Amino acid sequence: MFDTILIPADESASARNAARFGQEIAKCYDARIDILHVLGNGSRFSNRSQTENGNEQGQEILEEITELAGGDELAIDTHLVEGQSHKYIARHIDENDIDLVVMGRRDRSGLGERLLGTVTDRVLRRTNTPVVTVTSENGISDASEDILLTTDGSENAERALPYAVNIARHVDTSLHLLNVVDVQAQAGIFDAGGVTKEFIERLESEGQQAVERLARRINDPEITVRSSVTQGTSYTAIDEYVTEHGIDLIVIASEGKSNLASQSLGSVTDHVLQTVDIPVLVVVT
Repeated sequence: MFDTILIPADESASARNAARFGQEIAKCYDARIDILHVLGNGSRFSNRSQTENGNEQGQEILEEITELAGGDELAIDTHLVEGQSHKYIARHIDENDIDLVVMGRRDRSGLGERLLGTVTDRVLRRTNTPVVTVTSENGISDASEDILLTTDGSENAERALPYAVNIARHVDTSLHLLNVVDVQAQAGIFDAGGVTKEFIERLESEGQQAVERLARRINDPEITVRSSVTQGTSYTAIDEYVTEHGIDLIVIASEGKSNLASQSLGSVTDHVLQTVDIPVLVVVT
């Protein structure tokens, strides 16, 4: 599934953690790693000495990230280019048949600070390749012991299942299936007068059917599957579940890049990326 992994490199702590995480995935899949560092636009290094200085700094970053990503233990290629980071990352993905991107993202900041406009956000909105985003807050263990796959019951959400199952098989881990019954979101404008018990029970029943449907599709005795339906605001409930169950990796589906580019930051995926501090695999559907 993952033969070639791209790790965008910079001097941030989250990029260093991304390198460590990418190493673990590469070991599991015997994958090759591409490490890419993008220098700023030419105006940043306007003369020869500044250009040389920028190249030297870029090489130092590549060397550090390469060492963190496995050094001589894995097949690693490094790339140093100049331009706009998100554009070159997206181009590298397309031109080199990248199967997975592992990159740093901003730490949790509360919903007042948005992900929109960051390099990670722009990459997510320009590619259909799965992207794992990693913060600086959590160190990466040798193996993820618990993976969480979230589902709202839609076909788009279910397209993330093969990725979650494949990773669970490779790293010998438990797979959690979670559906969040977000009554307020489902009720919408009709929530003004309150919702009935029957309405909530119907949502819970649909959520249970969604996780059971995924569990049946897994059908692998070697994977421990834990299904759960909970009630609350989607991203808050996911964050709480992560903390309560010691989740190491979230797998979540998001809309295709053409829709995501015009989507507001009210989506569950965007909020999850802002509120959890563990790696999140975004599967663009």
